[in-house]
Amino acid sequence: MYYYQHHIGDYRKDTAHLTLLEHGIYRQLLDLYYTNEQPLSLDHASNMRLVCVRNADESKAYENVIKDFFVKSEDGFHHKRCDDEILKFHGKSEKSRDAAHKRWANNANALQTHSERNAREDANQEPITNNHKPITNKEHKAQAPKFDFLKSLLELGVEEKNALAWLQVRKSSKAPNTEVVLQALMREAGKAGLSVNDAVRISAERSWRGFNADWVMTSSIGQKKSAHTNFGAIDYTEGVNADGSF
Repeated sequence: MYYYQHHIGDYRKDTAHLTLLEHGIYRQLLDLYYTNEQPLSLDHASNMRLVCVRNADESKAYENVIKDFFVKSEDGFHHKRCDDEILKFHGKSEKSRDAAHKRWANNANALQTHSERNAREDANQEPITNNHKPITNKEHKAQAPKFDFLKSLLELGVEEKNALAWLQVRKSSKAPNTEVVLQALMREAGKAGLSVNDAVRISAERSWRGFNADWVMTSSIGQKKSAHTNFGAIDYTEGVNADGSF
């Protein structure tokens, strides 16, 4: 899932003791949890790499956040609020799917009854010429709702100035703005441990038509290839995808 409600009152009450650094890491971990729809990995090194923990201060902040807000289980570090929201999200999806199935089943029965009745009536009537014009492809396309890329970015929390700047970059390179592109952006932002807003801002600043997590992760390797933390050494020497644009 790429959207969840952020209850400011509850969040501030639970996190009043956090430093600004701990706030940032906590929010990144929440985004990672919701994006993957599963508990955080028991591998601290992997988690820290995904949320860009690099130095000793960030490592300590990560350790504090894990201890304060997550519960260790056999399958990973759980967060009660995240688990509840994910279950609620899938519950709504299942209800919508069941309602759609029921609606179409009722429509199918109604159509069948109507067809059988017409068949009996038509047996005693002369043929009627159909003067209705067929729906053209152009008319069919006009009826389909158009995907609004900018609106979708704003709904994901992207600042308007960042969204417009990035769309200008994409326009200059004639890149299509589709739902597939949006899904790829959210996936790569999650892998990099960034919010969608940050991913869009970075792409706009660097004139990237797309966004790839490896590009951001690798940009910091020049200064320091590995970070040693309380949980062990993390190696950041993975290669960059040469053609990861979308």
